[in-house]
Amino acid sequence: MFRLVKVISGNNQYEVSKLALHPAANFGCGCAMTCTNGLANNATAAVMPDYISLTSTEDAVGDRVEAMIVNEDMIFKVEFVGTTSPLVGMTVGLSTLRDKMDAVTYSSSGKGKIVAIDDDPSYVYVKFRK
Repeated sequence: MFRLVKVISGNNQYEVSKLALHPAANFGCGCAMTCTNGLANNATAAVMPDYISLTSTEDAVGDRVEAMIVNEDMIFKVEFVGTTSPLVGMTVGLSTLRDKMDAVTYSSSGKGKIVAIDDDPSYVYVKFRK
């Protein structure tokens, strides 16, 4: 689950959008999403997420889901999965832990970068870039 912890040079506020769901979308709260042709869908491993879901597809009202718009100034706390140990500066991509795309793992083609490691090394702080 992606949790917003800081907006660089900001006040930790974020913009919320209500998005129409793609018929194949299936994700939980705090998962990374993309939006194509006006429809929210699950993100893929090597993209910068456009949104982080604030509701799951099961909790969607009608065919709409609430989501936080992601920008390059946001830092998220998220679980790190995989066989490598997380390091500050490591490039990471989206990965699945419990729901669709709700964790990160090492990936040379990923759009995230670890900026800090939590006291619990299974959690890292990540910033995304396009």
